[in-house]
Amino acid sequence: MGLVLTCHASGGTERGPLMSGTQASRAPLTSYVDAVAKLLDDGERFGDVEDAIDAVADLTQDEKAALWLFAFSLRDPAEQQLDARAHLAALRPM
Repeated sequence: MGLVLTCHASGGTERGPLMSGTQASRAPLTSYVDAVAKLLDDGERFGDVEDAIDAVADLTQDEKAALWLFAFSLRDPAEQQLDARAHLAALRPM
């Protein structure tokens, strides 16, 4: 089971299986931003946060990409660079 996260319009969070918005209307992107920041501050693995972002049904692909970029920006700069270099190396022709 993946991360359990529910975003509320107020920006509060609870842990749950997937990120999801409110029933009545789409939760604002800012509530997801707050939730992602809290998860990372709490020490959740970046990969688990990525999976939770992907699972949000009520965000557009552009919103998910922006949320992912925000989450990535909160990581340690050395880890960011290691991951980026690894992805670039994997794309180089052999």
